[in-house]
Parts: sequence; structure tokens; C-alpha cells
Amino acid sequence: MEEVHRYTDFTVNADISDITRLLGYRRNKKPAAGLANMLDESVKEAEELIHPSGLFAIFEKKSFPSGSFLSSLFEENDAAVAKIGLAVCTIGPMLEERVSSYSDSGQLTRALMIDAAGSSLTESSCDVINEKMCRIAAERSLYTAPRISPGYGHWKIEEQAIVFDLLPGDSIGISLTESYVMIPRKSVSFAVAFMTEIPADRPASPCKRCGRRDCQFRREP
Repeated sequence: MEEVHRYTDFTVNADISDITRLLGYRRNKKPAAGLANMLDESVKEAEELIHPSGLFAIFEKKSFPSGSFLSSLFEENDAAVAKIGLAVCTIGPMLEERVSSYSDSGQLTRALMIDAAGSSLTESSCDVINEKMCRIAAERSLYTAPRISPGYGHWKIEEQAIVFDLLPGDSIGISLTESYVMIPRKSVSFAVAFMTEIPADRPASPCKRCGRRDCQFRREP
């Protein structure tokens, strides 16, 4: 393993189109005026509740257990995969606590909006860390494949344990439960393959690599 790169309290912004998608609105559809105002307020509130943090490190094949999904990435792509970067990100626990407070008081719509904003902000945090990984790859004349996360596609959620065995997630306040769920809930782990070349047919969107065509959150047809 190479050095751990750690970042805290960096700037991220919510994506309104992403939030409306998470709330169940179809593409190009927007909430009615009254709900739109509440959504704007909820997004601003969400942005004040977060403390984005993330870290990553870069690994060679020997770092991963034989037979694991991460080890198989090297085998399936032969010499194309040089290394794999692992990362964990979070926006902290405060937003979740606010969502629970609103839910407990019966303000379910606002709770849902802030929760959706939190999910968008978490993804934005991943984008920041992902970009930093891409810069390191570029410095080494390598390319980065789209990020993937445990529990999606062929990467079993149980292998979340491998990620946390290799990364000090607790140093930015992330822990893993016995059922492989991250705490705080608004946290994401992911892997990025550092490649010597990128196949021309490699899809840019993770949705195009996933077989769940009936997923309501699907971004790609």
C-alpha cells in the first residue's frame, strides 16, 4: 500500500437534478412551486450540516485476497490494470440526525428532501476524492476506470470488510457494522482501477454496467 491521502472539510455542492431524481421525479420534471421552495430551503439546510471527509490509498494486486472481486480485476484485464485505488468518503452524522429529528416530529417531506440532498452531497464528496485519484493517475501516465462500490454489480457487499481492513476509515469517523453497513449512513466506499489503457467500449456510467434495468434510480437507459 502507498501512503494514505486524507482530506477534510472540502467544498461540495448538491445537484438539484440529482436530488429530484432521488425524490422520484422523472427526468426534466420539477416539483410544484410550493414544494420547490421547500426543496431550496432543504438543500441550503443540508449544505450547512455536512463536514465532508475522504481518504484513499493505492494498492497492488498482492494486497487483495485471492478470489476476491478486487483481485479478479487484475486477472480479467491482464496487464491493463496496473493498480487499484480504494477510497472512503462521508459527510458526517449531523445531516442524518436532523433527518431523524424531522421524521420524529412528523415533518416527513422535509426529512425526505434533506435526506436526498445528503445523498447528492455524499456523491459530490466522492467526486472530489475521485478527481484527486485521477490526477495521481495522470501524473503516472495511467488512466482511471469509472469508480465502483461494494454491493453493486458483481462486487459483493461482504467484501466491504476488505476495504476497511486496508483503509483507516475510523480516522475520518467511519465504522463498519457486522452487516457491512457504514456508519454514518451517508458514507460511500469505492474502488478505481488505474489502467495502462482504457478499452474503447468501456462504459462511462456505472448504470450501463449494472443489470438492474428496473432500478428507479437508474440514470442510463
